This record gives sequence, C-alpha cells and structure tokens, in this order.
Amino acid sequence: MASPTEQHWRERSVALLAPLLHAAALGERPIADVLRWILQHDLDPAGKALEAHRAELANDILLGIARTDARERSSIFSATAGVLAAYNADTARRGAAESNFDAARFVCSTDTVYITAPAHKQALAAPLIVALLEQIRYAAYHSHEDPAARVRAGGEHAAGARGGGGGRRAAPVLWCLDEVANIAPIHDLPALVSEAGGQGLHVLACLQDLSQARARWGDAAEGFLSLFQTKLVLGGVADTRTLEAISLVLGEYDRHLISHTAGRSQSHALLAPHTDSEGVSYGTQRQRLLSAGEVHRLPDGHGLVLHGTRWGLVRLQAAHRCEPWAGVVG
Repeated sequence: MASPTEQHWRERSVALLAPLLHAAALGERPIADVLRWILQHDLDPAGKALEAHRAELANDILLGIARTDARERSSIFSATAGVLAAYNADTARRGAAESNFDAARFVCSTDTVYITAPAHKQALAAPLIVALLEQIRYAAYHSHEDPAARVRAGGEHAAGARGGGGGRRAAPVLWCLDEVANIAPIHDLPALVSEAGGQGLHVLACLQDLSQARARWGDAAEGFLSLFQTKLVLGGVADTRTLEAISLVLGEYDRHLISHTAGRSQSHALLAPHTDSEGVSYGTQRQRLLSAGEVHRLPDGHGLVLHGTRWGLVRLQAAHRCEPWAGVVG
C-alpha cells in the first residue's frame, strides 16, 4: 500500500504524463519523444501540439506543472521518468514505435496474449502491462455494451469465431493474472473484479496469500474472498490472517458429543455392598468445519475449492498429463 508521500507523487506523475501522452497521440509522436520530453524537462513541444489541436484543458495542466516550484517540478519529472523506465531500452522503444496490437480487434478474436517478466524486472514492466490490460479492459466493456462493435472491429468471421453471431454476445475476455500483486498491480483491482463479470471480462488472479494483497491494496484486500466468487486454495499457505479468514468463511457446524460416566461408591459399614453407577449424556459443541491448521495442511495433491457457500477438496492434475488440457497444450 502506497504511503501518503508516494501517493502524492504518483498523482502528480499522472497529472504530467496524461497531457504528454495526449499531445504525442495528437501529433502522432512515438513514446521515445515523450520519454525525451520528460528526461529533458521540456514541455514546449507537447504544449505546442496541444495548442495546435485546441486541447485547452490538457495544455492548462501542463502550464500548471510548468509554474510549479522548481524543486517539486523536478520531483514530478523524476517520478514520471520512473514510470517510463522500461522505455530506457532501445528494443522497448522500437517495439512501441511499431505497435501491432489493436485492443478492439483482440477482444473480438480468439487470440491469446502471453506476457512474462523475470522477477527482477517485474516492477519495471508493471506500468506497461497494466496499461495494456487497461486497453483490453475498456475494449471488452465497449464490445459487451455494443455487440455491433464486434463486427465493425473484427469482421463477421472474428465475431463468429467467438460464438457471437446471430445476435448473441461473444464469449467473455479472460484475464489470467499470476503474481498479480507484482506483475499486474492494477490500482483499482477490487472495483474491477466487482464490475467486470457483468461487462464481458472474467478475472482470474493468483496470489501467494492475502498478505501480498494487503501490501498492494491495503484494507480493500480483506474483501478479496468475497469479490472472487470461486477460490482455489493450495496447501502450504503460512499467513495466519489468510488461514483464519478462510477458516471463518468455511463456517461452523454443531459437533455431537456423547459423554459416558461410570463410578463406584464404597460404604464404610461392615459387609455393606459396593454401589455402581453409570450415566450417559448428549450435547453439541460449535466447531469450525476446518481449522486454520487444517487449511494449512491440505492433503498432498489436493486443493480446497470455495464457491459461494459450498466447498470441497479437488485432486490436482498436471495440465500436460490429462485431457482435455494435454490436447490443448499439444
């Protein structure tokens, strides 16, 4: 979760970057030019482009930043340069100059985009990955709201390939976000998950445990178990708050108890017989369906599935060993 100071510079960075990107789009300038403007603290080219296209509000924002105190302005440029640090590489700038991705066509197709990044470069690539996902997100929303847009964007063949012909809606777009807190830290992920399902976008997010979500999204992470309708928990989770939350979600039951007592009384009178007694009592005790420890120690090769109020253990299989996934991978 960003500190108030980090949040301040993030907001100021967004305020600078938005009009610069808008100016570049209006002037058909590459991202390399935007990076150069930021590194050289030069707002004149962007300002002239905005004036030429009468983008008054964006230009006013740039003027406001230009008139900011010199030390704060320098910090704003520095923070913004960090956002675009991935473009410091020549290959990244060349790739951006020759873009071949159309979000509107993608959401109308059956294509798949795979994005990977090594652990030590995830923070560097995260802003670009989030930007790509945001393009896909809003293209999916638009396609869902306007089915005719599928035909305009992708043609009859693309719409039919998704099963969207004949007036029916296309299949939803699916995001599979592994290590979502690191490689795809979408700032409004909780709000996105709550709304996306009804707008043609399904989200699958993977976390080590909820401590990762708390570090990234703060208190909003406490609602993740409610936001995601289906949860798969694998063994070995060690975060106690996560284990306790899952245990609570699973609920409780009344455990039936039977108590048996037996005793013998001995009389002090001479030759008096012993007296035996025996009793049975019945009761119930409220108990968790699975304790936090049991959630941590799931059976080997199994996962715990929670869907609404239902739950159960499922056997895990390697995708390359069982159908239909083996055929898909092959």
